[in-house]
Amino acid sequence: MAEQEDPQVTPSFDDLITDIMYEEGGQMTYEALLRWSERYPQHWRELAEYFATWASGEMYAALPPDEDEDESRYDWLAVPSAAYVQYVLRCRDAGISDQTILPLSPFEQSVLTAIRALRSPRFNHFENIVANVRKLSGAEVSENSILETLHGLESRYAVYSYSPDVKEYPEVGGKEYFSISEVGERSLEAAKNASAGS
Repeated sequence: MAEQEDPQVTPSFDDLITDIMYEEGGQMTYEALLRWSERYPQHWRELAEYFATWASGEMYAALPPDEDEDESRYDWLAVPSAAYVQYVLRCRDAGISDQTILPLSPFEQSVLTAIRALRSPRFNHFENIVANVRKLSGAEVSENSILETLHGLESRYAVYSYSPDVKEYPEVGGKEYFSISEVGERSLEAAKNASAGS
């Protein structure tokens, strides 16, 4: 059992990470980030960056293996990690709770489902999302409609975007990528549950 903390003592960041790993059992979730940031707001930015780095490692582990590809090309995962940190900071500044559930139109649900179906951050670029939306809807939906919906979802904290620099990451750069946030995931699940129950 962990010792009771003295609220007047601020631990070093290294000691704080040790405590987090002990108490969270290695489950570095968004909810855990919010809890620890509330307890130690002076370490907020360091915590956000640490959790994002952890998340990028999880994303890398989830990538399908490809023996023909050099592992160094996945260094670009630092880009979505940085975007995630910015997303978390935006949520904090706007007072957006991780429990937020947004109302979603059927088309917004289709767009989020299309992103989720791609399953890996390296596949989540706009062209693939367009192809998936069209496949799911069975219609030739315009790119402009999909892009406007994505930006609308981003303004409501349901997705966050990132664009790897084409000079630094020539094989994946020059494209706009979108990932579903915790708010987006929770809202999509709520919408699907509501549809199933109606």
